[in-house]
Amino acid sequence: MARKPRFPGIDWYCDHCGALLNNQKHFDDHKYTWKCTECGFKNSISWDNIRSGDSSAMKFLLYLIGFLSYVGLWTGIMLAVAIFAFNADRNQYFTLFLSSVGVYVLAFILGLFIEFALRHTTFSIGNLCFVIFRNLKEDILAPFMAFKEISSILLSVIKRKISKKYVWKSNKVILSSAIIYAVIFVIEFILLSGIIGFRLSDWSRLITAAVSSVI
Repeated sequence: MARKPRFPGIDWYCDHCGALLNNQKHFDDHKYTWKCTECGFKNSISWDNIRSGDSSAMKFLLYLIGFLSYVGLWTGIMLAVAIFAFNADRNQYFTLFLSSVGVYVLAFILGLFIEFALRHTTFSIGNLCFVIFRNLKEDILAPFMAFKEISSILLSVIKRKISKKYVWKSNKVILSSAIIYAVIFVIEFILLSGIIGFRLSDWSRLITAAVSSVI
């Protein structure tokens, strides 16, 4: 006999392909993660992933905040590397570095405000720490996840593993977003290389030397 659902009345959708998880064979919301049978993506099944449904304006604001957080953080990181590790001209780049950090901090704070005030997430020290950690992790891993999404989606097309039930429309949104994030990261990396006067061969020698020193 099937046990009662942990989250009655909640429809769970895959964060990667948009497929309805509730209809997948042996789906059980008592499990804390569920691997989508359509695309293989592991989804978290918890209260933190239940949303009441954001308006179009709210979704646009969240996308804007996420974009500003990404640009602010990684621009700041690139400039910090150039200034403090490679002795780039501080008079020329330090103001831009501070501006990037400021943009990131403001976007981060606004994101926390939306999470707790507008989305009515229960405020507690535990929840605050969780949201801060989650947002920091997402911002830091954003470019790497973007490259991962691009490669995984393109490989799934090449291998022709897309089934009739696969929500390709959802993947178009994911793919376009990932491409934007990846392109920005590449542009910033090229600008960093220009600031410190590095070529691709210089980066390869630096990585080789770093690996050799660790080994």
